Amino acid sequence: MGMIHGIAFRNRSSGLAVGADDTLLRTANGGLTWEAASAPVNSRLNAVQYSSRLRAFASGDDGVVLRTQNGGLNWTRISKRRSRTRGGLDASARFVWLGGRGRAGR
Repeated sequence: MGMIHGIAFRNRSSGLAVGADDTLLRTANGGLTWEAASAPVNSRLNAVQYSSRLRAFASGDDGVVLRTQNGGLNWTRISKRRSRTRGGLDASARFVWLGGRGRAGR
């Protein structure tokens, strides 16, 4: 597990954290304990954001964008090709906004 670069809480109990060395963590007790999830990539992850109760997105180096649809238990890579590092991330029920190194995408 590497250094944490991004954290998001859906409510007082449920949260996600991402970081170096493809770190993906989830908590169901407000951060008292954290459980590791398996990452489908080998990249530094920089940001994470919930878009609904169970759906969240994470972004990272080499254009990596991941999605979970079950609160962080399982993650799927949804970006198709390598591109610039993704640092900023925001998500709504319909859109995900990504930013990093001079570009932003939706």
